[in-house]
Amino acid sequence: MPYATLTELLERIPEGVLIDLTDDAAADAVDTDKVDRAIGDADTEIDSYLGRRYPLPIDPPPPLLVRLSLDLATEVLYGRRAHVDTPDAVTRAARTARSILADIAVRKADLPGLADTTAGAGPSGASFTADGRLFTRSSQRGL
Repeated sequence: MPYATLTELLERIPEGVLIDLTDDAAADAVDTDKVDRAIGDADTEIDSYLGRRYPLPIDPPPPLLVRLSLDLATEVLYGRRAHVDTPDAVTRAARTARSILADIAVRKADLPGLADTTAGAGPSGASFTADGRLFTRSSQRGL
């Protein structure tokens, strides 16, 4: 399940701008496949930060996660158009989103309402136990 939707994106970006950012076929309509791909790219980036702390996908996503997904997806959509300058506000929002995600990843911040699946976990790495040695110097004496 995506963290954000086209409807939520349209609450942030006027439909005409979204058409300009996605309509490669000159159909004068929002290309929903391109929007879905941008949201998917944003969500993949989000999951790369959160995957060590939370089970993925996070469903339902908290409002903060929806906002971060929208910020990153908006940047992805503007990045599709080389001839369109990405507004400073979009660049700043995406940079802030990555900063928040980095803080969550290193436990400086949390996602509200979600339990950290790694809280209290010991150091990572392999450990094993085994029986005592079968062959020792003393057990091999006289052979």
